[in-house]
Amino acid sequence: MHRRCTIWLRSVAYFLLRAVSKIVRFGKGRRMPTRYHDVALVLPGSADTCDFGSAMNHLAWYFGSVLPGVEGDTRFDCIIPPHLKAVKPEVPRSQREYLEDTSPITLHTWSETSFRDYDFILLWRAQSILHPRLLQLIDRIRPVDSTFYSGIEHASWQIVMEHSVDRQRLSEVQNVSLANLERLLDRWGGSDAVFVLGTGPSVEELFDWDIHGRPVVVCNSLVKNNLLLEHLMPAVICFSDMVFHLGPSEYAATFRDDLLRVIERYGCFAVTRPDGAALLLRHHPELEKYIIGIPMIAGTWQIPSQDFFHVRPTSNIMTMYMLPVASKIGKRILIGGADGRKPGETYFWRHGKSVQYDDLMTTAFETHPSFFRDRVYEKYYEEHLRELEGLLAYLERRGLQIENITNTHIPALIRRSTEGQHHQGRED
Repeated sequence: MHRRCTIWLRSVAYFLLRAVSKIVRFGKGRRMPTRYHDVALVLPGSADTCDFGSAMNHLAWYFGSVLPGVEGDTRFDCIIPPHLKAVKPEVPRSQREYLEDTSPITLHTWSETSFRDYDFILLWRAQSILHPRLLQLIDRIRPVDSTFYSGIEHASWQIVMEHSVDRQRLSEVQNVSLANLERLLDRWGGSDAVFVLGTGPSVEELFDWDIHGRPVVVCNSLVKNNLLLEHLMPAVICFSDMVFHLGPSEYAATFRDDLLRVIERYGCFAVTRPDGAALLLRHHPELEKYIIGIPMIAGTWQIPSQDFFHVRPTSNIMTMYMLPVASKIGKRILIGGADGRKPGETYFWRHGKSVQYDDLMTTAFETHPSFFRDRVYEKYYEEHLRELEGLLAYLERRGLQIENITNTHIPALIRRSTEGQHHQGRED
């Protein structure tokens, strides 16, 4: 109860900040620009070399000119206290270092800075908003404070990513994605059955299935298990998480290392969010023939197509991308590795040890602490169960056949399990 109360208080602080920001913006008659040309990341006076290194590393990963250059003309400044001016930034060991090229990023001290010159101001620590020079500009401020509240840190980075890429570049990414979707359908469309596989412990049961010649849609850290991948020969890899897949932590970087290796080995397609596709293409242009960035639009369920190229945003990769994409490939969907959550579990759910970077989880915790600290896993799971039941019912109304083929604790999948399939009561 105490934990939930503390999370609630942090959420109140965040939503109060957003409400005041909107009220002030309305009072000034000011609209947020659709494109940011000048962005500042502000470090507090108490920042140390690790704060400095982490801040610069985030900027370099999301916007550095490895890219080539930031698309368009967005300027990124890092505003630092004077004692860091002559100090080398120290990247935390929990992050992969991306400081090899920070040329788009300029350093300024607080005294050198006119904050009014910026379209958008990011705060490394949320309490900096109380500084008089920043408080008066609350209508153009967002925290990227990893200790502030829930997933606000990476959500703020996403906003800047979306608004710092020019329209032409986004259009190019969409055209690449549409072309790759067509290539995927040319190769696998009309299949008699499609396997959709999660990363639960039961995914190991797939060794007992004859997969040969059928498309397999996998997700997330399943790219770690080389032996299983050789058996599955995946057609599609889905991922979209800003913490586990598209951030600067060593966990996310290792996932991307394996992703590149798996795509090169199997020629499979990578389905993710559009801003994630743009980010990956900037760092890894060799993905151009494989990446599919599918937009998310709230509303009814949607199977992505050339004419309706979007999906409904949900909280889980299976309901957001895996099942909609699989539904475009074939009319019979075989779901495995979706074990769900046992009563009493304290995390999202158990993952198979061979398909999880257990030794790197600490790097994700340290890079994004509030994401884990403020997560109510029971609430997330309940939402996932509702979304999965709704999507499966929608697909069945469209004539698709859904079968669960491995151990599961998820009610919607238990009801759709193949005859004789063990579930729920089995000991792992």
